[in-house]
Amino acid sequence: MVFGDFTSKEELLAMISLKERTGGVDIFNGFKSLLNKKKVPLFKLVSITTDGAAAMIGPINGFIALCQNDDEFPAFLSYYCIIHQQVLASKRLNTKEVMDIAFKIVNLIRGSSLKQRLFQLQLDEGQPELLLHTDVRWLSRELQGKNKTVIDMISSIDAYKTKFILLAEDLQQNNMNHFPNMADNLQKHKNINYEIGKYVAEIQNVIEDFEVRFQDFEKIKEIVEFTSFPFKKDLIAKRIGQKIADLFDMEQNVLENEIIILQSDLILQARKFEENFWKYVNREKYPNITKCSEYIYSCFGSTYLCESAFSYLKLTKTKHRSVLTDSHTEDSLLLSLSGYTPNYDALVKEMQTQVSH
Repeated sequence: MVFGDFTSKEELLAMISLKERTGGVDIFNGFKSLLNKKKVPLFKLVSITTDGAAAMIGPINGFIALCQNDDEFPAFLSYYCIIHQQVLASKRLNTKEVMDIAFKIVNLIRGSSLKQRLFQLQLDEGQPELLLHTDVRWLSRELQGKNKTVIDMISSIDAYKTKFILLAEDLQQNNMNHFPNMADNLQKHKNINYEIGKYVAEIQNVIEDFEVRFQDFEKIKEIVEFTSFPFKKDLIAKRIGQKIADLFDMEQNVLENEIIILQSDLILQARKFEENFWKYVNREKYPNITKCSEYIYSCFGSTYLCESAFSYLKLTKTKHRSVLTDSHTEDSLLLSLSGYTPNYDALVKEMQTQVSH
């Protein structure tokens, strides 16, 4: 959700239980039924982020395809969760020999209660336990967290990619400032040949994979840059106007005029570094570019909240709670993941008191 002051909020709407099949059609029917039940204004839908599963992105019976072919749905953006993409891209680095050993050590300790207790005794007090490794849905620390819009996500990915380019350049120049362990080994063992070219090639593979995997986000990157800083000196109004018009079905000439007038607005230029800049922009004077900014601020680049819900659901709905209903489970999820605090005073006033007591 994005509000009038351009603050955005990420909330879990509901949980849909699929008892039998979990194909794209089943997900679509459950989703549409939920929207009708909750009276969600479907015409305000801007984007849908998925985990890339076949049931979600299948070209014919996938969830996204069914939504796009339904007349009740507006034109919307769809993309693959940026966290999943980043993890897959980083896996291009050939660290299998190192990581496989680390995983075996972790799983060996966690697989035995005795070994786990002995290991825990070796840790300093207050240190967390080892988590059993699973190769599914690793979340990057740069990207995980609630209320992170696509703007935050694209910024993190660009920083990540730029770091890799810097690392490759440093290696090519035999600059080991970012590789202290390698520099230390070279100092101690001067006869070792590290084959620098091999490491540079691995990093280049990751950079190329990033270019391929994040094409969906490249489509909106320039619009995100404009939304984040509309007073860039090298900004071309015609180019940005065309991209916004194509993406959000707006009139290009009107957009170009609004962008040019905005960039010459001295009053707004004085507020360009303030938080939530767009809340100061007159909606009547700039109706199209403020609407575009609302769209961008409402886009979330990841399925982080869903991933959190899966983790919590696994802890909540165990074999020891076999009578826990879907309704109770959903209420429990909403309580654990919501950022809202109940108004207890108002709730208490609504309760009928026991006169006899």
